Amino acid sequence: MNKKTILGTFTPVFGLIALLTCTLLATSATAESGGRLVGVFDTHLTLTNCHGVVIRTLEALQMFNQGGTLASTDNQPPSSRGAGFGTWQNMGGRSYSAPFQFFSFNPDGTFAGTVKIARNILLAADANSYTSTVSVEILDPNGNVIATLCGTESATRLFD
Repeated sequence: MNKKTILGTFTPVFGLIALLTCTLLATSATAESGGRLVGVFDTHLTLTNCHGVVIRTLEALQMFNQGGTLASTDNQPPSSRGAGFGTWQNMGGRSYSAPFQFFSFNPDGTFAGTVKIARNILLAADANSYTSTVSVEILDPNGNVIATLCGTESATRLFD
């Protein structure tokens, strides 16, 4: 066989091997970097005064994007808060940190301040649910902390 025939025969094979290698490396990197959290979750949050007294319960949707960003919305009146935006990162194994924040508004529509939420998430082994502990800081328009809350969250995956 001449060199052209040999190269023509093996070029597609080398391409396939390269494609498979890249796919395996990307899959491994995604799993190791915590990519299993990527997707949309339906969450149920219970907020307390940090002394066990329940202040509020609510339902939210959390979207964890590839690359470490997240978006959040909940079932509170849209006039009272904006969309939540934040980041997430794998802290090792099935543990994640996922802080986010949103703007809050008074009943008359004026700016009330910012709500900052920090979460420590533990993803289930099957990656279809998680639980988290939550801490909340409510800030006035000048950035002063006016209240702190604690909470727990349970979530079920809706979409990958």
